[in-house]
Amino acid sequence: SSLCNQPIDFIYNHSNGILFDLLEVFFLNYPGKSPNIENHLHKAWQEFADQHKDNLNKKILQICHSQGAIHVYNALASAPQELRERIIVVTIN
Repeated sequence: SSLCNQPIDFIYNHSNGILFDLLEVFFLNYPGKSPNIENHLHKAWQEFADQHKDNLNKKILQICHSQGAIHVYNALASAPQELRERIIVVTIN
């Protein structure tokens, strides 16, 4: 963050082993639920929005990879419209 003079946050989903990870993907994530990560994303996005409520042109650059793209998609689907409009998503697969 010191190189770009902007705060950078990292949110990751730890592995529970291949079997549980696959069960999570097929029975939770693909149907639209990312219970733990979704809450972390909503909190981070809302904190940004609260800090920059005076400047609605400020955007969040959300970069995600692999399963993280599914989590971001699910979190965006349940986020308020005014918050979604402030998020630019880049997915790397």
